[in-house]
Amino acid sequence: MEGQPQGPPNPAAMENGTEPCGEERPPEVQETTVTEGAAKIVFPSANEVFYNPVQEFNRDLTCAVITEFARIQLGAKGIQIKVPGEKDVQKVVVDLSEQEEDKAELKEGANLAPGDQPRTAAVRDICEEGLRVLEGLAASGLRSIRFALEVPGLRSVVANDASARAVDLMHRNVQLNDVAHLVQPSQADAR
Repeated sequence: MEGQPQGPPNPAAMENGTEPCGEERPPEVQETTVTEGAAKIVFPSANEVFYNPVQEFNRDLTCAVITEFARIQLGAKGIQIKVPGEKDVQKVVVDLSEQEEDKAELKEGANLAPGDQPRTAAVRDICEEGLRVLEGLAASGLRSIRFALEVPGLRSVVANDASARAVDLMHRNVQLNDVAHLVQPSQADAR
């Protein structure tokens, strides 16, 4: 973890969901900054609910799986995804499903004429034909922010939580990571 505490904790201000959305934080609240993947988040030190370091591998894996899902879904539309650090090599995707006729039509439609540039989707960019993601129980918004910073081919990400305190924290972390164009915090019951 990086960052230093910024004052004594205020337990009354830390209660999850008791403050109205948008209310100012007391300046004496102790906070911690954590960097995970490409994201940086701030969360209250006195409330361990907002960050679980044991789940970092799960969040890494989720980003990798959604990236590959985007590669398949957008590839069928003729859109190549650009993953930071990945070499520009032609990947071979093997699909063992039985819908060969549908795939043949999609692949033919995705072929480019000589000299045409392929359409691409990159991280941090809105892809109009991209994936829409819902994180129903987002807490600090870390996973949703990592999606915006690490997964190419996204149209939008909704980061939802029932807690007003969590949604305030999400707004702050979305701004801190400059991903407000992709990540929309939401306060609602996930059911």
